[in-house]
Amino acid sequence: MFGGNNENLGPFTQRLMLPQHPLHLLPGAGGSSGSGLGGDDEFPKRDERVPPWSNQETRDFIAIRGELEIEFSSAKRSNLKNLWEIVAARINERGYRRSAEQCKSKWKTLINRYKEGV
Repeated sequence: MFGGNNENLGPFTQRLMLPQHPLHLLPGAGGSSGSGLGGDDEFPKRDERVPPWSNQETRDFIAIRGELEIEFSSAKRSNLKNLWEIVAARINERGYRRSAEQCKSKWKTLINRYKEGV
C-alpha cells in the first residue's frame, strides 16, 4: 500500500510518511501556501495548531527554564509572565516556535508527570 511510489498519495498522507522532525524543520512548514484542511475555515491551519514537543526541544526547554530557576523561585506572581516571555524568547532563539503560554503549560505538565512517577 505505502511502498515505492508516493506520487499518487495526497499531501496529507505524504506528510505523515515523513520522518518525525520538529515542524519548523519540515519543508514548507513556515509558508502560507493555503494549507487549510480542505479550505474549511472551521479547522485551524497547520501552522496554527500546536505541534508536539520533540525530545530535543524538551531538553532545551528544561535547560533554559533551569537557568532561570532562581528568578522563578524568587519572583512575585506579577513577574511570572515576564519570566515565561523570556523562556519563550530563548527557546525561539534556538529555532523553535513556542509562546510563553505554551512554555508555561509544558512546565506544568512536566512537573505533574514527575510527581506522578515519584
